[in-house]
Amino acid sequence: MSEAHRYDKNVFDVEEHADGVIVKVPALGSVHQASTLEDALRAAADELSALQETPEGRRRMRESGLVAAYARSVAAKRDSLVTSGERTDGPAITQLSQSEFDAWIAGTDAPALIDFWAPWCVPCRQMSKAVEQIAREYVDRLRCASVDIDEAPSVAERCEVYSVPTLIAYVDGQETMRMIGAASRRQIVAELADKLGFQPDP
Repeated sequence: MSEAHRYDKNVFDVEEHADGVIVKVPALGSVHQASTLEDALRAAADELSALQETPEGRRRMRESGLVAAYARSVAAKRDSLVTSGERTDGPAITQLSQSEFDAWIAGTDAPALIDFWAPWCVPCRQMSKAVEQIAREYVDRLRCASVDIDEAPSVAERCEVYSVPTLIAYVDGQETMRMIGAASRRQIVAELADKLGFQPDP
């Protein structure tokens, strides 16, 4: 999950005690306790990242009200970008508009890897660099593109992208892999190998 949501009061409640920290996800009724705030938040963020990776988990998020909480977080981050002017650039790969998305992911026999990002998302910088590297290294076997969720909100909504960065891989237009949160090149390639049978270079 992105830093934009990890510490957001729209999503989490935090209680600090003398013997540790408790982070709650009120919409789910879950509680995560650890000795440090960072560890408790990481556990809560990991829970939500795991939910976003499956259709059943995303259904639970919608029903619990978490999707609405995420929408408030996105709106707050978008507003802060206007105030601060601190903008994250997207990856230096094909940028897809709402009208281009469906045709592009179904365009050829090669798997398509889409990087969903936003200008206000700081962790998206790390993911963008990794995706750019993968796009160069596997240009003959993998098609990489990106979607700015602020510019193409209907695509993000239809793909159930609730936080960024999010990576989704498609084969023949069907989702076959989803990763939530910033990841390294090695982690992404390993996930592609596991979910798509993708053969990485040695």
